[in-house]
Amino acid sequence: DAFADGVAIKTAGAEPFRLVSKFSDGIVTVTKEEICAAIKDVYRDTRSILEPAGAVSIAGMKAYCKFNKVEGKVLVAVTSGANMNFD
Repeated sequence: DAFADGVAIKTAGAEPFRLVSKFSDGIVTVTKEEICAAIKDVYRDTRSILEPAGAVSIAGMKAYCKFNKVEGKVLVAVTSGANMNFD
């Protein structure tokens, strides 16, 4: 019963971990509450509803900016997925 089931894993596979380690500057983790806030933010701004896994990138970008005190920059987050359940 994972909220963001599209990204819910217990541990990263060896190859994905190798690639992330090689090509990224770091990893950001987010909470369910931060994912919910990202869904609300996107809805307020665009009237689009993201599925939880798709909102992880927005939540991560917000967490990264808060942690690194990033302000006044143009940033891009890729969102994906169309699995939305209103039950």
